[in-house]
Amino acid sequence: MKTTYKKFARGLQRMVFALCFVIGTVSLQAQTITSNVTEEENVSTVTLIGAGFASNENISLQVKHIDNIPGTGISSWFVTTDANGSFQTTRMIPTKANEDIADFTISAQARVSGASAQLFLDGITPNSIKAGKAIAPNNAAKNDSPPPSPPPAEFIIDCSGVPDPGNTLVTANPVCANIEFTLSLQNSGGTGVTYQWQANTGFGFADIAGATEPTLTTTQSVGTNYQCVVTCTNSGLFTVSSNLLVSNANPSGCQLTVISGGTAKQIAESLLGPGVTVSNATINCTSNAYGIFSGGLANLGLSSGIVLTSGSAIDLIGPNSSPAQTTDNLMPGDPDLTVLTTSETFDACYIAFDFVPTCDSIAFDYVFGSEEYPEFVNSPFNDVFAFFISGPGIIGTQNMALVPGALIPIEVNNVNDGYSDTCTSVLPGPCMNCQYYVNNCEGTTLQYDGYTTTLAATAKVQSGQTYHLKIAIADAGDPVLDSGVMLESNSLSCVSTAVVEADAYRGCQNGQVRFCKTGSTADAQTIHYTIGGTAINGVDYITIADSIVIPAGQQCSILEIIATQIVTGITKTVELTILDGATLTVNISDGVQVNTSVTIDEQCGFSILTASGADTYTWSPAEGLTATTGETIIASPAVPTTYSVIGRITESGCVDTTTVNVSIGPPLYTYYIDADADGFGNLQVPLITCLTTPPAGYVTNSTDCNDANALVYPGATEIVNGIDDNCDGTVDEVAANASYPTNSPQAILLLLPLNWNGMQYRVQYPIK
Repeated sequence: MKTTYKKFARGLQRMVFALCFVIGTVSLQAQTITSNVTEEENVSTVTLIGAGFASNENISLQVKHIDNIPGTGISSWFVTTDANGSFQTTRMIPTKANEDIADFTISAQARVSGASAQLFLDGITPNSIKAGKAIAPNNAAKNDSPPPSPPPAEFIIDCSGVPDPGNTLVTANPVCANIEFTLSLQNSGGTGVTYQWQANTGFGFADIAGATEPTLTTTQSVGTNYQCVVTCTNSGLFTVSSNLLVSNANPSGCQLTVISGGTAKQIAESLLGPGVTVSNATINCTSNAYGIFSGGLANLGLSSGIVLTSGSAIDLIGPNSSPAQTTDNLMPGDPDLTVLTTSETFDACYIAFDFVPTCDSIAFDYVFGSEEYPEFVNSPFNDVFAFFISGPGIIGTQNMALVPGALIPIEVNNVNDGYSDTCTSVLPGPCMNCQYYVNNCEGTTLQYDGYTTTLAATAKVQSGQTYHLKIAIADAGDPVLDSGVMLESNSLSCVSTAVVEADAYRGCQNGQVRFCKTGSTADAQTIHYTIGGTAINGVDYITIADSIVIPAGQQCSILEIIATQIVTGITKTVELTILDGATLTVNISDGVQVNTSVTIDEQCGFSILTASGADTYTWSPAEGLTATTGETIIASPAVPTTYSVIGRITESGCVDTTTVNVSIGPPLYTYYIDADADGFGNLQVPLITCLTTPPAGYVTNSTDCNDANALVYPGATEIVNGIDDNCDGTVDEVAANASYPTNSPQAILLLLPLNWNGMQYRVQYPIK
């Protein structure tokens, strides 16, 4: 039930001049907040002055127009008291254009030290107020006396009063620099409650755009304080959750850990994702060369998975403290890998297994790293790895580990940023597919001097068939300087399909991307993608995650791109690159806002109406208009008329309407140009005028089908010349009424042209 107020704040008064001045006070136990508000036509300036609080106390404030008139403002912010427990703060709140104080009431509320109260700054309802005029409150005689003080207030605190703020908790993913994590509220929720998350990086709390759900998924590059303002929609009262500092200290969940060894079955099954089953797993590595890793999200881009190396798996862990990390396992090379490189291979490590997909495409995510970078780029020491797949529909054996968009394998010489004789933070180039390369010369979390971005290996398969996969890595040229390949757990799965179903328009239509499973729907599936484009995530559109989940039992999920209502005048893009290399682009454009202009014809005085801001336009009413659709039309009504124009953006739900007033115009006449002077005009070239007779070169008839040829017009003699001479839509038709000799076949007359002495004649020949 709603909070009951039996008392408005004491000390309420108002003085009205050309501007309106409002004063009010709210008591929160021994604390007071006094308000000074000046109101103009388009903005209200609100100053809140607090006293009697504890020193350095954080106070949340909110001022809004309580009648929620569209176009008016609401403002929430936070202040900290000084050493004396006081504060003064000012905010400007936009109001509706040409609005006066009679149209709205401003309210303020504060949440302080566990108590909450609401202050109504406007306690009277005047008949009307105009700039420069005083008002008569409550229909009384005009005077400047303040209204009487309202009775005491009593607050009944329940769900419709002050909501439970809850405690702010990190609930998903480790909090690692620039890695997505999720915050939520403990012991909070229910219906009739709204949320607004806020962040403070050292300059005070500010609203996070679009963060209005009970949970917040975000990233950060510096330590940040978070809290959530929870508001009861019934009472309008709000409270603030606990303040949580999320640091970037890289806790244990952000630190890479590796456990060496494991059975072939354990290693193979850790790769499995939705729609795939495995069998017959074998592994050929020394026990120290492979293992399972976790905590790789902050560095590898893979949260967990398996690692195969040409040295020691635990040497993957950083920092990058050794310029030449090496473990010689005294293992032979691999003949399949030797084929891919020009050098002999050493210290090979591979796992192989059979798998059965339930779809027609499979993929998994991986990262390749090496100590060969950058000192041995473009040398014979070209450490190599591969994902060899064979089975139905595949000729021989194919390598799935390819440079995106190319048919060359991922190896040191094919993905790099040039050779350097020392490992340095800036490499000289030239770039060799370096968009997929990460320079780790000064890295703190990985040992390898360089590694790739997260890549996807994909292959076309046949559902229900058995395939063989071999994942292998080896040193090349010598057994010195290690390399490794890391594969994400649960990522060997059926590839999803994705399609852009709608672009985004600010304020009227969300962009949509549909992701669907291609195989069985029994298991949940997570699709990862990178986010790019000219639009900024969290600024130009509400923040989205870098993955989407299709739940178990569900075929598809839709990702919505919700544009913020910031008119930019330009179209921006959101590019989602799925790890199989496909890129989906959602355009973000301004929503429709129809504008009109009126130009008066100088000769006749009729109105030329022009609309802009949309793709198509529909005008009404039809009376007095030369057309009801189009960007530009002519209006000449017999009586003053207000015309409406509806503008639409094609293939969207964006519609806007505006009106334009048009004065009485003269009667209008339409004539058509007659370029060939045959008395018949061209329908496509009209002339709209107030002239009662057509000017020279124009006629009232618009039925000419060829205004460049005077011999072509309605009713002309049809000649066999490949032209529709009489404008009836038929070229060179046969004469319909012909008489023939009685002894000749009466079948079809063939009309042939005959040219004689520069003239053209028509000759009829009966076909015998």
